[in-house]
This record gives sequence, structure tokens and C-alpha cells, in this order.
Amino acid sequence: MPGWLCGGQLRRELGPVTEVAYNALHNRMHLDLPETERLTIKQRPAGLDMFTMWETLTHADNPA
Repeated sequence: MPGWLCGGQLRRELGPVTEVAYNALHNRMHLDLPETERLTIKQRPAGLDMFTMWETLTHADNPA
């Protein structure tokens, strides 16, 4: 990995970005996602950067 890209370090983790996908797949399409549900609940509220900080508020258990 080049040093200019992400500080030259590869992080193999998902991070707090499951809220939107979980809402769409579980609450709207009624798919059973027990592992994703556990991870999503564990990470709530979602991250604190400008891209993820509103995900829990706008997507958690939102069937619309």
C-alpha cells in the first residue's frame, strides 16, 4: 500500500457503516440478518464523523 494512501496502512474492518444497509435489508425487505443486527446494535450510535453521525438517527428501525 502506498504511503500517501490512508497513511500506508490497510485496515481490514467494516467500521460503523451497517445502519443504512441493515435498515434497508432487514426492516424494508424483511431479510433475517442476525449477525448484522448484533454488529449494528453494538456500534450504535454510529460514528462521529460527518458521514456516519446521522445514520442511527435517520435509519435505526425506520421501516419507511
